[in-house]
Amino acid sequence: YPTWKRTLTRRAREAQMKRFCKAQAIQRRLEEIEVTFRELEQQGIKLEKLLRDEEGTAANQKTQWMNQLLYLVQKKNSLMSEESDLMIAVQELKLEEQQWQLDQKLRCYMNKE
Repeated sequence: YPTWKRTLTRRAREAQMKRFCKAQAIQRRLEEIEVTFRELEQQGIKLEKLLRDEEGTAANQKTQWMNQLLYLVQKKNSLMSEESDLMIAVQELKLEEQQWQLDQKLRCYMNKE
C-alpha cells in the first residue's frame, strides 16, 4: 500500500472527523438557541401581561417594561440571525460530505482502471 495512498486516506478521515465535530458543535448551539427562544418567549409573555394588566402603574415603570420587551425582541432577532447562519453552515457541511463521498467513488473507479 503506497505511502501517498495512506496519507490521502488519513487526511480524508481527519477531514471527516473535523466535519463531524463541527456538526456536533452546531447541533449543540442550535439546541441552546431553541432553549433560549423558549425562555425569551416566556419573559415576553410576562412583560406583555404586565403592560396590559397594570393600569395604575407609573409611566416610568411601563417605560421600563417596554424597554425590557424591546430588548427581548432584539435578542430574539439576534438569535434568529445566528440560527440562520448555523443552518447555512449545516448545509455547507452536508455539501462537503457529499463532495468527500464523490471523491471516494472517483478514487475507487480510478483504482480499478
